[in-house]
Amino acid sequence: MELFEGMSVKLTQVGGFTRSIGLIAGFGFLSIISILVAGSPKQQTGLALIFAVVSILIPGLYLMRAINAFTNEYLAELVYGSAVIISLIILIHPLLSRYDAGFLTLVIVLLIGLISFIVSIKKGLINSPKLVEIGQIFLYLPILIIISIWLGRQAAAVPASNLDLSVVPPDIYHHMSLAGEITHHGGQIFPYVAGSQVDLIYHFGAFSLGSFLSFNGFFSLPVAMYRIEFILVSLLFIFALFVVGKQITEKNLGGFVAVAIGAFTLFPAFDVADGLRIATTRTLSISQLVGSALLVVGLGLALRVAQAKYASGLTLFFIVLVNAATSLSKGPTGAMLVGVLFVLAISQRYFEKTWISFKTFLASLAGFLIVFPFIFQLGASGANGVSLWINPLHTVRVVLGYQNIEINNINLLLFSIVLFFSAVSPALIAATFLTEKIYRSKIIALSAGVVAGSIGLMTFEAWGNSQWFVYYPIIPLVAILFALLAKIAFENRAVNSPLLYLGLGLIAQPTLQTIFRRWLEPSQIYYNLLWLISTLVIILIGFLIARFYENTATSTALQMAAVTLAGVGLFSALSTNDIRPMPVGNYEHPWSTTIGTQAVGDYLRKNSKPDDVLISNRHCVGPEENNPCHARIFALSALAERRVLVEGWSYTTCPLSEPLINSFWDDELFNLNQKVVNDPDLASVEKISRYGANWIVIDRLRPAAADFSEFAALKFSKGDMEVWKINNPSEVIDLPAQRGCK
Repeated sequence: MELFEGMSVKLTQVGGFTRSIGLIAGFGFLSIISILVAGSPKQQTGLALIFAVVSILIPGLYLMRAINAFTNEYLAELVYGSAVIISLIILIHPLLSRYDAGFLTLVIVLLIGLISFIVSIKKGLINSPKLVEIGQIFLYLPILIIISIWLGRQAAAVPASNLDLSVVPPDIYHHMSLAGEITHHGGQIFPYVAGSQVDLIYHFGAFSLGSFLSFNGFFSLPVAMYRIEFILVSLLFIFALFVVGKQITEKNLGGFVAVAIGAFTLFPAFDVADGLRIATTRTLSISQLVGSALLVVGLGLALRVAQAKYASGLTLFFIVLVNAATSLSKGPTGAMLVGVLFVLAISQRYFEKTWISFKTFLASLAGFLIVFPFIFQLGASGANGVSLWINPLHTVRVVLGYQNIEINNINLLLFSIVLFFSAVSPALIAATFLTEKIYRSKIIALSAGVVAGSIGLMTFEAWGNSQWFVYYPIIPLVAILFALLAKIAFENRAVNSPLLYLGLGLIAQPTLQTIFRRWLEPSQIYYNLLWLISTLVIILIGFLIARFYENTATSTALQMAAVTLAGVGLFSALSTNDIRPMPVGNYEHPWSTTIGTQAVGDYLRKNSKPDDVLISNRHCVGPEENNPCHARIFALSALAERRVLVEGWSYTTCPLSEPLINSFWDDELFNLNQKVVNDPDLASVEKISRYGANWIVIDRLRPAAADFSEFAALKFSKGDMEVWKINNPSEVIDLPAQRGCK
């Protein structure tokens, strides 16, 4: 079955099987490098890596081979096939896990791989290996270098062993606790964390992939998620950028440009704390990384349809599948893909007189609507499940506050201008290339995504008090857009070299800004404004050089001025330090956990039931707390993969700010928890066990009763951590009320 009519030709008998194995071997080689760099448990990580290859890469590869869609495009087969399998896992694994059938996900993907392999043999699409063909892998050497840098920066994000000897950012534990919950209860859960009895509705797609890769707990979640999933999705993201960049430009150069921009640069480089310089590659955001990788794949499938002027039913089904998984991983990213494909359909109809892209828009819309009820739910607190509401300039206020700048109308206006210009700059660059008629519809569609993300950045507010993740999905769009613009610029022979203009922006702009700063010695807000002034000066210089020194047409001079702007901050992400775990003593850092926490988690995972509930004094909330821990750690729920009655804010609809101000929204439940851990009696122990709480986990560095032997038996201890099991727990008759945050 052909995916794109007219695009497939008979597979030449030159070692397609060997090239495919070479690509998978390259994946394994790069993964091993990252394992060695990270210092993670070698044996378990190696087994998990084999599991990922067998369950995702091989089925995906032969699925594409069986339908004969990407003939002689071995890398495309691997990228698109793996993305389809990952999308399938993201969508079905939470559902099957809900009915205690998560293992069937593996059965399904293995059957797809086996059937595809048999079909490929019958069609003669698997040839005799020719070892010389494995040398083709070195054609991708520049990409391999970029990946090596990427994995070297990312691999050490989480120490898969000895977590309680390191500072580990809170979101790590949040992700692991969600993945563990999916493993045991699927997409619908009844979290006891903060007593919020609500379904898990917030972007659990990426976490379901981590749950799948843990193989029902056979591999630990730190290994499954922060080794294998990051490796797998990172490779998918980078190679997808190359495939789509090459596809849209029909040049290898386009692929390399897309990879370089997408991997290393969030354009532009204006540093606003946790803002524009933190790209989708940020170490902690698994959900955004998965969403961005699938966004590129969905866009690539749609662009193939647009170029081929034909869409098969299978193509459209893949787009539905991929966009549904994208939306389930990050709602705004799925919405972004729908919007971009809508603009592509309209502009292609207007400029090219064809409705073919409208089918891909409808397919992406269908994928988004399928999961929309699961990611959107009106909460009792008035916020919604996608944590997004209109609050103009809230992000601007957050950044000004971070920079200790007074928030007044003048400063809001000045910084809004700077921030919006920096965010929308890629679209301004693209506008100068709209004279290229054959690329016009694609430039407009990709630029529309940039503009939408920029407007969202300035308009919306998110749960985390800023709206950067609305902007994050435009990075892969910018990467592909710049690949297209690079082709146009280098094919235009009107100037000596666009690289000269690129270098002007790269070197001269920060130099000019430094000179101005030393001369004027401005305040922080005026230093922000200096970034914009120096950038505009460099753009003008680029225009004047092209227009008068090289004597080009005005339109070409504008393009070269835009190329100069593209050079501002190029590869700036390389100068941004990723968050890495630091070995520290207990309580030297708010993100520290107590020695013994991971061992306690392992014990509970092996000796308790998935529905058991833990109570603990480790929550960093209450007037008795005076240790510098962080209320969002919830390490216990992550490492034990069990529900914790009071710990952090995981799964809740509560605002992020509550745990940070030493607050917990359910006073009655919190007071009961504190009574049991600080001054237990028979009545309080009996009452709390009605919630299913039958384990008491005590951190001896935090306030707690000296002895629980009257009500429970000591089962395990390690470091400063203890595990007690309640002797005679009551029947489970109470659940926390479903009432949202106070």
